[in-house]
Amino acid sequence: MYRAASFRPSPLRRAVNAAVLFLIAVQLVDQWLAPIPWRIVGCSMVPALYGKHARVRCADCGMVFFRCLEHAADGSLTVCPNCGYASNQSEDRPVLPGEKVMVFRSLYQFRPPRRWEVVAMRNPLDASQLAVKRVVGLPGESIQICDGDIYVDGRVQRKTLPQQRAMAILVHDADHTPLRHKLPSRWLPESQQTHWGWADGRYVHAATDPREPVDWLVYRHWRREGGQGGQVAESPITDETPGCPMPRRLEDCSFVPDVMLSFRVVTTFGRGLLLLRATDGREQFQVNIDPNARRYWVLHNGRQILRSGGMGKTPPLEGGVKIELSLFDQQLLLAMDGKTVLAFPYDAGTSPRTPTARPLAIGSQGLGLELRELRVYRDVYYGRPAAAAGAWGLDKPVKIAKRGYFVLGDNSPVSLDSRCWPEGPSVDAELLEGKPLAVLISPGDARWFGGWFKVPDLTRIRYIR
Repeated sequence: MYRAASFRPSPLRRAVNAAVLFLIAVQLVDQWLAPIPWRIVGCSMVPALYGKHARVRCADCGMVFFRCLEHAADGSLTVCPNCGYASNQSEDRPVLPGEKVMVFRSLYQFRPPRRWEVVAMRNPLDASQLAVKRVVGLPGESIQICDGDIYVDGRVQRKTLPQQRAMAILVHDADHTPLRHKLPSRWLPESQQTHWGWADGRYVHAATDPREPVDWLVYRHWRREGGQGGQVAESPITDETPGCPMPRRLEDCSFVPDVMLSFRVVTTFGRGLLLLRATDGREQFQVNIDPNARRYWVLHNGRQILRSGGMGKTPPLEGGVKIELSLFDQQLLLAMDGKTVLAFPYDAGTSPRTPTARPLAIGSQGLGLELRELRVYRDVYYGRPAAAAGAWGLDKPVKIAKRGYFVLGDNSPVSLDSRCWPEGPSVDAELLEGKPLAVLISPGDARWFGGWFKVPDLTRIRYIR
């Protein structure tokens, strides 16, 4: 019986094979990914993407955030987006350049862009310039912007939970409490006779008699008035962009009714209900959760909305289950443990919304609770650009070309996009360069943005959602 001799290529042959594979890899990278990462310039996509920026740690509440330095005056101070402290300075470290974005260049050869997706494109006014925007209108659609929302062919466009998370802008983080100035908490009980207690971002409610009235913990949004030494007054959430170098007067800002509440339930004990309350200034919602029966039901303006038995199922509310409740795009969305359990669209109607500084509340009716990581977000609010005579899609619907897309920047007041271009709102498909996939961040400057991983001693990568 003969055994075939094993074939081993010579060192020269192995070197040639490696060189060929390397050249093939280079060609694939050149065709599929931008060979040189795009450097973000400007602040039209803040807070999703930053041009030249600086890291700031609030001297009052300790929150770390980023400030875009494009068009910012040297030595100017920064207002904390969490507590409103207005005398913050950038940390003693070099200015960070615009973020580097890796672009998947060939993706749109296999599928078209999707709504709410971030795209890399050529500037319609100057094809030599590159831009990054978000797609909100698709070919052939009729687009209109009304009260901050996007309407397509007369219908408001709603986001899924992942899309909401990608576009949500932080308004308040209860883990960061102001220390220098004795400011009121944004979460305060509705009644003086309360069983709520809180410290260091931890909120606890004692177990009581379930027959007692609901004990509400209400979010109160406030802002400092008259400078750093001024008083604190309740004020509706507006479309002020955190970290933007162009401050705006309160009267020039728009009331944002689209809000999101996020928190973790560490533990529950006793019997009773966990209740959530949300309003957009006109519609009123109340979510009742019974963790012992693992059921929930929802009231809309006092009327129950669930039909199949009137109740829905919930996962066990133990061990740090995350609950998210939002009123984005005229839709009540409830998510537990990262999964959407209810998405209820509603018609906003024609009556005006009343700006409110108290859009959210958490209640207990007898139930013992421990909650952490209370955060409040708002949606991107699309309106008129502050420094350009934009008109497309604002005063009346505009038709998009058959091969065109309607794109907007997340930092709506300062973005130059489909609203402003004099030749028309459509971005031709040929101008699309690809989809930004990730941001390359230098070691030591990484920040949380939905997940990153480390390449040893090189860089960190943050995914763009």
